[in-house]
Amino acid sequence: MTARPEASRSARWPRPIGLASLLVLIMVLAGCAAPPQPRHHATALPPWEVAETRLGRWAAEQAEPHPGQSGLALLADGKDAFAVRGLLAARAERRLDIQTYLMGDDLTTRALLARVLDAAERGVEVRLLIDDIGAVGQGERLAALDSHPNLRVRVYHPLPVGRSSLAARVLVTLPVLSRHHRRMHNKLWIADNALAITGGRNLGDEYYSAGEPRNFADLDLLALGPVVARMSMSFDLYWNHGLAQPVGRYHRVDADAWRTLRDELTAWLAEESDADYFSALRRRHRERERNRLVDDLHWGHAEALWDPPGKPAWRGRPALAATMAGQLWERVTPEERLGLVSAYFVPTAAGSRVLQELAESGVEVEVVTNSLEATDVPVVHGAYAPHRRALLASGVTLFELRA
Repeated sequence: MTARPEASRSARWPRPIGLASLLVLIMVLAGCAAPPQPRHHATALPPWEVAETRLGRWAAEQAEPHPGQSGLALLADGKDAFAVRGLLAARAERRLDIQTYLMGDDLTTRALLARVLDAAERGVEVRLLIDDIGAVGQGERLAALDSHPNLRVRVYHPLPVGRSSLAARVLVTLPVLSRHHRRMHNKLWIADNALAITGGRNLGDEYYSAGEPRNFADLDLLALGPVVARMSMSFDLYWNHGLAQPVGRYHRVDADAWRTLRDELTAWLAEESDADYFSALRRRHRERERNRLVDDLHWGHAEALWDPPGKPAWRGRPALAATMAGQLWERVTPEERLGLVSAYFVPTAAGSRVLQELAESGVEVEVVTNSLEATDVPVVHGAYAPHRRALLASGVTLFELRA
């Protein structure tokens, strides 16, 4: 891919927009710049510190009969997924690492942020990494969290301007769309490097069966054992990468802004304590055995795979071997059955051919994805639909979720 000369790039701007006008536009979008913020390298808790925590001891007790294996449990119910996150935040003693694509401003998010601030107040070191697209319009709240001495917030792949609204963000993204459409969709919730949650859920009511008028049918995986260290490594690689920047570099707040946010969350939760959602959670908790995180843990070998954190800065389409999809395909050689579940199933022509060849060779291939009426991103369904007929003809079984 050949870079165009600077002159040809600038020539694409409409003539009426001169350099002075462009500078004024950038200044308006940027607003007041925040002061420089230090950016310190940080890593997960070492094993000897994990062993000193309650969660670390509990995980070790569960793993003792299963040497070398990891314990896994699906969190299919949205309320369970919310409750376990809150419980891990409440029981963390040393470190809480959270990675998410987006964060809402609603019932479940406020409740979880209150738990996170409580943890920081207890002395827990909290690291929150959010994709910059998911932080649009929430800069001051994230900066307020970051103002706590024990809580650090970084935004991934940020733009320094156009941060006040989605419209402004879209405007400043257009000239660099080829790189800035690549985002961080990773989700992690790791407590004391002993237990971790990963899966499809961001922070927002629709992910935890609390949304109106819709909720997402989603899945999370709770993990303990050796695989947690790999999941923490993934978080560290993203946290320490140059694309992850302190939110304080873009938003200025008072040094004790976290106190105001904490008081607001506390008052709000007191008013909402009898909400139907929280009442249902309390009933569900009473039905469970005390101190039981999940119903069953399944033990076996587990691997954690992720895309390189620097991928958004690469030019052109990355080589398959350099991506998470490539790593996964190297490890998966289906002989009898292949099951895929994806809300956004876009096989492309090459991927479609691979699935067709597997089906024609006798492998049972099943795919579960959204129908057009169920998807929240219709353009994704449009990229999948042209491959549907050929996939079906080859013997691939397609299941489309209704709304």
